[in-house]
Amino acid sequence: MMLDGRGDAPAIAIYSNGELSLSRAALIFSTRRMRHMIKTMKVGEIRRYHRVITKDDVARFGALTGDTNKAHFDEAYTKTTMFKKPIVHGMMLGSLFSRIFGLEYPGEGTIYCSQSLKFLKPVYPDEPIEVVVTVKDITMEKNRVIFTTEIFDQSGDCVLTGEAMLMPRKDVNL
Repeated sequence: MMLDGRGDAPAIAIYSNGELSLSRAALIFSTRRMRHMIKTMKVGEIRRYHRVITKDDVARFGALTGDTNKAHFDEAYTKTTMFKKPIVHGMMLGSLFSRIFGLEYPGEGTIYCSQSLKFLKPVYPDEPIEVVVTVKDITMEKNRVIFTTEIFDQSGDCVLTGEAMLMPRKDVNL
């Protein structure tokens, strides 16, 4: 990770698609950060965003996790597989829900308790996807919210589905 000279704070790293910034200032002062208490949430509420995962994103994820499987990087190899070209890591896709949960809905202070994932179709680098979460169930007494988690490709086909259990922050005073 790049450092900004103070020794511990990440420097700004904005990628060509404008999606990612490692700037501590951007993380602290983002205007998109929201906080929803469980009592204000409703079953059926939906949050979504669009994203394009680039080949560079896949390379960074592979470097971060150590997963350098040929299925993600080797064009010659993948031509011999059912996918025909390199695919995005499934767990990279699964990690995309965290943006909504941690920053928007429920937002700041949310604890991500569990996540199930089912991979239905491959996602290829540089193709647009839509990340969608829907409130499925709310248990006020336990302060838990269950979400349906889905990712759709540019044709509108569901490529990943699952469920997440979250524990929203009980108050909004950070």
